[in-house]
Amino acid sequence: MVERRHTNQRQWVLDTLKAEGHLSALDIYNRVRADHPDISVATVYRNLGILTESGQVQIVGHSSQKEIYDARTDSHAHFVCRSCGQIFDLEGIGPSDAVKNLEASGHRVSEQRLTLYGLCRDCLEKHAKETHVQ
Repeated sequence: MVERRHTNQRQWVLDTLKAEGHLSALDIYNRVRADHPDISVATVYRNLGILTESGQVQIVGHSSQKEIYDARTDSHAHFVCRSCGQIFDLEGIGPSDAVKNLEASGHRVSEQRLTLYGLCRDCLEKHAKETHVQ
């Protein structure tokens, strides 16, 4: 891996992602641009690539064909709402039986991702209200 110098733009991208959670590159761009209007979309994408490559950021999924980034790189699961696209972190979910079985069989698991899909509480409530109105 090539050693890269630290830049202000990279720090702005990382700080925004740490502060606001699961965001697309365009969401990050719009938020950073509010304080730093000279930043370009290309700069945000380039820095997200560097941050992902260095392990400081991970891609956690896709929403409406956009990659969603997460500054949390510890092992944790996600829940994605199929209606609104919001992504929630899930705490306390450890290695699965599949991983334990694989490792017991002599395999080595280097990465584990668990993403659950469904409807969030807000979308369920909205759907329930719409159903009762009709």
